[in-house]
Amino acid sequence: MAATEADNDTQSLLVNPTSLSVNEGGSNSFAVSLSAQPTADVTVTVARTAGDNDLTVSDGATLTFTTVDWDQDQSVAVTAIDDGYFEAMGIPRIAGGNLSWSEGTASERPARAPCRR
Repeated sequence: MAATEADNDTQSLLVNPTSLSVNEGGSNSFAVSLSAQPTADVTVTVARTAGDNDLTVSDGATLTFTTVDWDQDQSVAVTAIDDGYFEAMGIPRIAGGNLSWSEGTASERPARAPCRR
């Protein structure tokens, strides 16, 4: 009797945390990994696709996962410029191959309390 295993693992992106706060003039990061071992390298890109232009991906804009490190977290840093205004949030998008993820948010926090007169 011969047995064959059918590969039914669904590949997806794992993102933690899915909601991120970034102080103006500062940065914060989130982690990305794959849910299952790929058969070849998987390269994904990370970019802000909507929302506040003051939020940018400052590190980890391109991530490559191999058949060896697919389950290891790779860090993505998001930076907010300090312009003295609170603008709300940005929506990051992570995509590569046939994978995509765009369900999280990155929010900008003011660096200082507003003045009251």
